[in-house]
Amino acid sequence: MAVESPDLIPTYDVEWTDPKTDWVSTDKFNYSDYNRIKNNLMYLQYLAADLNRSFEVTDLGDDIDSYEHLWTATEFNALETVLDAINDATISYDIGSTQTFESNGPFIMYTELIRIEEACLNLYTLLLNLYTGRRTLTAVLGFNSLNYFMNTNP
Repeated sequence: MAVESPDLIPTYDVEWTDPKTDWVSTDKFNYSDYNRIKNNLMYLQYLAADLNRSFEVTDLGDDIDSYEHLWTATEFNALETVLDAINDATISYDIGSTQTFESNGPFIMYTELIRIEEACLNLYTLLLNLYTGRRTLTAVLGFNSLNYFMNTNP
Protein backbone atom coordinates (compact mmCIF):
# COMPACT_ATOMS: atom_id res chain seq x y z
CA MET A 1 0.00 0.00 0.00
CA ALA A 2 1.37 3.38 -0.97
CA VAL A 3 1.96 6.07 1.58
CA GLU A 4 -0.17 8.99 0.50
CA SER A 5 0.67 12.52 1.41
CA PRO A 6 -1.72 14.99 -0.23
CA ASP A 7 0.58 17.90 0.57
CA LEU A 8 3.37 16.40 -1.55
CA ILE A 9 1.47 15.11 -4.57
CA PRO A 10 0.69 17.86 -7.08
CA THR A 11 -2.79 18.23 -8.52
CA TYR A 12 -3.29 17.47 -12.19
CA ASP A 13 -6.03 18.04 -14.75
CA VAL A 14 -7.26 14.49 -14.11
CA GLU A 15 -7.71 12.59 -10.88
CA TRP A 16 -6.75 9.06 -9.95
CA THR A 17 -9.73 6.70 -9.73
CA ASP A 18 -9.48 3.27 -8.16
CA PRO A 19 -9.24 0.77 -11.04
CA LYS A 20 -11.55 -2.17 -11.48
CA THR A 21 -9.38 -5.27 -11.20
CA ASP A 22 -12.13 -7.85 -10.80
CA TRP A 23 -13.41 -8.05 -14.37
CA VAL A 24 -15.32 -11.19 -15.33
CA SER A 25 -16.36 -12.44 -18.75
CA THR A 26 -19.97 -11.29 -18.28
CA ASP A 27 -19.04 -7.66 -17.47
CA LYS A 28 -19.92 -5.04 -20.03
CA PHE A 29 -17.35 -2.44 -21.02
CA ASN A 30 -18.80 1.06 -21.17
CA TYR A 31 -17.55 4.58 -21.73
CA SER A 32 -17.09 5.24 -18.01
CA ASP A 33 -14.68 2.28 -17.89
CA TYR A 34 -12.78 3.69 -20.85
CA ASN A 35 -12.66 7.15 -19.24
CA ARG A 36 -11.39 5.69 -15.96
CA ILE A 37 -8.56 3.81 -17.68
CA LYS A 38 -7.68 6.76 -19.92
CA ASN A 39 -7.68 9.26 -17.05
CA ASN A 40 -5.65 6.96 -14.79
CA LEU A 41 -3.07 6.63 -17.56
CA MET A 42 -3.04 10.42 -17.97
CA TYR A 43 -2.53 10.80 -14.22
CA LEU A 44 0.35 8.31 -14.31
CA GLN A 45 1.90 10.18 -17.23
CA TYR A 46 1.82 13.47 -15.32
CA LEU A 47 3.32 11.83 -12.24
CA ALA A 48 6.02 10.13 -14.34
CA ALA A 49 6.79 13.45 -16.04
CA ASP A 50 7.23 15.11 -12.63
CA LEU A 51 9.67 12.37 -11.63
CA ASN A 52 11.51 12.11 -14.94
CA ARG A 53 11.82 15.42 -16.79
CA SER A 54 12.59 13.67 -20.08
CA PHE A 55 9.24 11.84 -20.08
CA GLU A 56 6.83 13.28 -22.64
CA VAL A 57 3.10 13.21 -21.93
CA THR A 58 0.87 11.87 -24.72
CA ASP A 59 -2.62 13.35 -24.92
CA LEU A 60 -5.26 10.62 -24.94
CA GLY A 61 -8.10 12.95 -25.90
CA ASP A 62 -11.28 14.02 -24.22
CA ASP A 63 -13.58 11.89 -22.11
CA ILE A 64 -16.35 10.02 -23.88
CA ASP A 65 -19.76 11.10 -22.63
CA SER A 66 -22.25 9.02 -24.62
CA TYR A 67 -22.75 5.71 -26.35
CA GLU A 68 -22.88 7.49 -29.70
CA HIS A 69 -19.09 7.29 -29.77
CA LEU A 70 -17.82 4.36 -31.81
CA TRP A 71 -14.81 2.54 -30.38
CA THR A 72 -11.75 2.35 -32.58
CA ALA A 73 -8.73 0.09 -32.42
CA THR A 74 -6.57 3.24 -32.43
CA GLU A 75 -7.95 4.30 -29.02
CA PHE A 76 -7.15 0.98 -27.38
CA ASN A 77 -3.72 0.84 -29.06
CA ALA A 78 -3.02 4.32 -27.66
CA LEU A 79 -3.83 3.07 -24.15
CA GLU A 80 -1.40 0.18 -24.60
CA THR A 81 1.31 2.47 -26.02
CA VAL A 82 1.03 4.94 -23.13
CA LEU A 83 1.05 2.13 -20.57
CA ASP A 84 4.26 0.74 -22.10
CA ALA A 85 5.84 4.21 -22.23
CA ILE A 86 5.11 4.86 -18.55
CA ASN A 87 6.47 1.45 -17.62
CA ASP A 88 9.63 1.91 -19.71
CA ALA A 89 10.26 5.36 -18.19
CA THR A 90 10.07 4.03 -14.64
CA ILE A 91 11.41 0.69 -13.52
CA SER A 92 10.12 -1.62 -16.25
CA TYR A 93 7.66 -3.48 -14.04
CA ASP A 94 6.27 -6.73 -15.45
CA ILE A 95 2.93 -5.60 -16.90
CA GLY A 96 2.30 -8.54 -19.19
CA SER A 97 2.15 -8.70 -22.98
CA THR A 98 0.92 -5.70 -24.89
CA GLN A 99 -1.85 -6.38 -27.37
CA THR A 100 -2.36 -4.70 -30.69
CA PHE A 101 -5.94 -4.15 -31.80
CA GLU A 102 -7.01 -4.05 -35.45
CA SER A 103 -10.04 -2.52 -37.11
CA ASN A 104 -12.91 -5.00 -37.31
CA GLY A 105 -10.96 -7.34 -35.04
CA PRO A 106 -12.02 -8.79 -31.69
CA PHE A 107 -13.06 -6.34 -28.99
CA ILE A 108 -10.93 -5.96 -25.87
CA MET A 109 -11.31 -9.00 -23.61
CA TYR A 110 -11.89 -8.89 -19.86
CA THR A 111 -8.49 -10.53 -19.26
CA GLU A 112 -6.80 -7.66 -21.07
CA LEU A 113 -8.78 -5.15 -19.02
CA ILE A 114 -7.60 -6.88 -15.83
CA ARG A 115 -4.00 -6.73 -17.07
CA ILE A 116 -4.23 -3.02 -17.93
CA GLU A 117 -5.98 -1.98 -14.73
CA GLU A 118 -3.68 -4.06 -12.50
CA ALA A 119 -0.67 -2.59 -14.30
CA CYS A 120 -2.06 0.92 -13.72
CA LEU A 121 -2.54 0.16 -10.02
CA ASN A 122 0.97 -1.28 -9.66
CA LEU A 123 2.54 1.64 -11.50
CA TYR A 124 0.50 4.09 -9.43
CA THR A 125 1.78 2.53 -6.22
CA LEU A 126 5.35 2.51 -7.52
CA LEU A 127 5.29 6.09 -8.82
CA LEU A 128 3.56 7.40 -5.72
CA ASN A 129 6.16 5.74 -3.52
CA LEU A 130 8.95 7.17 -5.67
CA TYR A 131 7.38 10.60 -5.53
CA THR A 132 6.76 10.66 -1.78
CA GLY A 133 10.08 8.99 -1.02
CA ARG A 134 12.22 11.52 -2.86
CA ARG A 135 14.93 12.97 -0.74
CA THR A 136 15.53 16.68 -0.80
CA LEU A 137 18.51 18.46 0.57
CA THR A 138 17.36 20.97 3.15
CA ALA A 139 20.79 22.14 4.26
CA VAL A 140 22.30 25.32 2.91
CA LEU A 141 25.36 24.38 0.93
CA GLY A 142 28.50 25.95 2.27
CA PHE A 143 31.54 25.25 4.41
CA ASN A 144 29.59 24.07 7.46
CA SER A 145 26.70 22.45 5.58
CA LEU A 146 28.40 19.05 5.42
CA ASN A 147 28.84 18.99 9.17
CA TYR A 148 25.25 20.12 9.65
CA PHE A 149 23.96 17.54 7.16
CA MET A 150 25.98 14.68 8.63
CA ASN A 151 25.06 15.72 12.20
CA THR A 152 28.68 15.98 13.20
CA ASN A 153 30.40 18.70 15.17
CA PRO A 154 33.07 20.81 13.46
